Amino acid sequence: MYKIRCSPATGGAGAAEKAPLPGDARPDIAGAASYSPALTEEFMRKIFLTGMALLLCVGLCACAAGVPQAEYDRVVAELEELRKQIEEAGQGEVEVQETSSASASAGVDETEIISNISYTIYTTPGTNEFVIFLKNGNGVSIPYLKVDVVFYDQEGNILSTNYSTAYSFLPGQTIVVFVYLPMDESYKKVEHASYELLFNVDMDSFYLDDNLIDKLTVQSNVGSDKGVVAVITNTADVSMDSIELACIYYEDGEVVGFDWGYGYDLSAGSSTSLNFYPPYDEHYSTLPYDDYEIYINTALHY
Repeated sequence: MYKIRCSPATGGAGAAEKAPLPGDARPDIAGAASYSPALTEEFMRKIFLTGMALLLCVGLCACAAGVPQAEYDRVVAELEELRKQIEEAGQGEVEVQETSSASASAGVDETEIISNISYTIYTTPGTNEFVIFLKNGNGVSIPYLKVDVVFYDQEGNILSTNYSTAYSFLPGQTIVVFVYLPMDESYKKVEHASYELLFNVDMDSFYLDDNLIDKLTVQSNVGSDKGVVAVITNTADVSMDSIELACIYYEDGEVVGFDWGYGYDLSAGSSTSLNFYPPYDEHYSTLPYDDYEIYINTALHY
């Protein structure tokens, strides 16, 4: 975990110096066993009981309808063979294979992984949020990333906390996340004196999915409501189970607003449309902008 303390940015963007602190060990995810002896014994018991029920039925039918003795003897022989197979299976050795986050992430220095994540923070003028640009400077994907932001007042008291997460963060990729700034009970902005960023990663491949952002094409322009409209196409030969995009609005090079777009179950070769609301101020009046960018955070195939 990295702990970063900063003062509020001036001029729109503010990047903090990174200072490593002792990491908090995250508990490993419990291993998933591929074999359960208890379940197997229960299954065998059910097979045996089923065979006994079958024998009982045959016996009753033999009494009531006169089933030939040869047929009855055949069923008894099959049941005896089944019983022997169950006994042999119970005496055999079964190899149990387990996977855990400890084994999957062995040898990975998560502190070094975090140190290679760069970021820039903007404060939007109207939506009361931090917009955080994150870049993965590592040569490997980050299956899971959590960014906590802790806000403090002048006395060092915690005003509020918030966090954002990312999955399947590709090498060299830039993504955009956001967190809310401190607010009071009426959802009005509360000024803060400083803030702290806490980074946590989990390199367990349990979280890692195919992130096919290079197979997602985006055609966009400004629409009639002054927001951005886009058509998203899956050019991959597999479906995209979940997509997430962020539209960032700029005025004179500074971030003035953003909006998110989501999609699900986008089959191979298909398209969908997304509408991004224009930026607005605290009175919900539309803000002017002269440029925009669309970032593809994820295009996941599970």
